[in-house]
Amino acid sequence: MNIEKLKQKYPNIRFYKLRTMPSQNMFEIEKIEDFFELVKIVGYTETQVDENSASFIALKLLTDTYLEAKNPEYTQLLHYNPFCEYVREHKTEILNKILEGKSYVVTILYGIDINVMFHEESGLDISENEFDLGLAEIDKLYKDYSTELSKAEEKRNKEINTCILNYKEQYLQTKTKVEKEEIIRKVQLELKMKFKIDGRNDYRASKIAIQALYEE
Repeated sequence: MNIEKLKQKYPNIRFYKLRTMPSQNMFEIEKIEDFFELVKIVGYTETQVDENSASFIALKLLTDTYLEAKNPEYTQLLHYNPFCEYVREHKTEILNKILEGKSYVVTILYGIDINVMFHEESGLDISENEFDLGLAEIDKLYKDYSTELSKAEEKRNKEINTCILNYKEQYLQTKTKVEKEEIIRKVQLELKMKFKIDGRNDYRASKIAIQALYEE
């Protein structure tokens, strides 16, 4: 979306470059033609997207599209996506070529006389064929990612189990109920500090589960 071309196409519209984005809530219009039917005075902002950011935006779009196809309930993570980070660190030669970023300008149009806006992500220069190739490459990486994730989860589960069992002998040698409960609380504190789990988010860290493991 180019402002100078828009000025030529809509000569009866007044355009004003804004210092910042408007703070009030606005209705986002889907089609640019509809936007210009509604407004008479337009404010706009222009944001330069550098090559690195353009590459990451394209990568985020590919990974989000892939994950949404695998799981309709997938929710896009705005700031951090572990799989996206994995793909960025393990990009194949094909992905590197597809995601080669080119800087571009993002333009957002705002109605000055009416609370509407139009935003078009037109900077991503990826063909449909390249997009499909990218998804195929991401599918290969996802299999490796899932394998590594499973191994990491298995390792973590063993470490949690070991952490609990480290206190089993001490628990069994303790005679009073108060002392046994104190040991369980000590285990729970260690689980929370080392693994960020407690009885509310992981049954293994609950008093009942720990006690059952010790007395089986």
